[in-house]
Amino acid sequence: MALTHSLTAYRCTFSFMERNNPIDTEEMKEAIKNGIKPVYTAIDFINDYISAVSSLTVGQNANRAIQLTKITSRVSLLNDVTRIHLQPQAGKHGEPITVVEKATNQRHRYGKDDAALYDYNVFLYEKNGVLVAVFYRKGTSGCKTVFFETANNALRLKGIKLEMNLIFPLNQTYSLENAEPSKVGIQWLVPKKQSSDIADEMDGSGSSERKEKWVQKLVIDLKPSQSNPIKTIIERFTSGQIDKSTAFAEIKSKSLLLDNIENFNDAFIQYDIGGRKTVTVRFGEIENQIGAYDISSSLDTSDFVNSLVTCADAYYNKIAEEIL
Repeated sequence: MALTHSLTAYRCTFSFMERNNPIDTEEMKEAIKNGIKPVYTAIDFINDYISAVSSLTVGQNANRAIQLTKITSRVSLLNDVTRIHLQPQAGKHGEPITVVEKATNQRHRYGKDDAALYDYNVFLYEKNGVLVAVFYRKGTSGCKTVFFETANNALRLKGIKLEMNLIFPLNQTYSLENAEPSKVGIQWLVPKKQSSDIADEMDGSGSSERKEKWVQKLVIDLKPSQSNPIKTIIERFTSGQIDKSTAFAEIKSKSLLLDNIENFNDAFIQYDIGGRKTVTVRFGEIENQIGAYDISSSLDTSDFVNSLVTCADAYYNKIAEEIL
């Protein structure tokens, strides 16, 4: 299967923290009370973020590390749009790894305090105070989760929080206005016995889906008002306010008996799209399956960065028609 290249976009907004705000001043309390938003631009945010993560920074919930030391480029585009291109390095942290040099077969062992970092690309577009972040993903690899967590850690010192709402790709006819979570399913999966025929493994037919079966499954209808607490969790997860682990733990705690709760290890969400179509997404793959704008056929890997910038600009222009 060919590797997929995609873009995932989020509308970003800033607000004052209503809870556990370290800036406990009367002025900020009054602003929160009156629903006043902070005057905070994209460049303000990026400068503060770089100051916070110029040294390797670990996102505890994401179990990832990230580092960003400078802005790659800042450009004024047509129609009063500003584009900021960032190239952070991010990757796994806390897991011992071994790096092998292919030419010499030399092995370098790194411990739990080290991080394996990869190059990523993030684009911020700002027009008339509306900020959109576009993350490039190679396959399923991206840096949004650790970026989001470490950004909020940095902004907390100012009493500000960042919210990122997923923008559904227009080429898949999904939009934020008409995608509604309608059901969530929690299931207890166990591995099936793997095939003894090695050919099943070599040709890829022995996929994880074929090697799993469910023992128990609980499906929750989100339409009745009694399910509003679960629906709220799904909406917070979809919008990026909480991560997969937190959302899954909260759903289980509100739905399952304590003596059986640890057996349930997977979930899925069903979305109704504009009343015309139903999409079922495996839990934790929201961005992979309904948030990814596929640019595989447009991206020129021989001129990667310039081609990626062109693809990101084109995608933003499509998004801008809907949200501005």
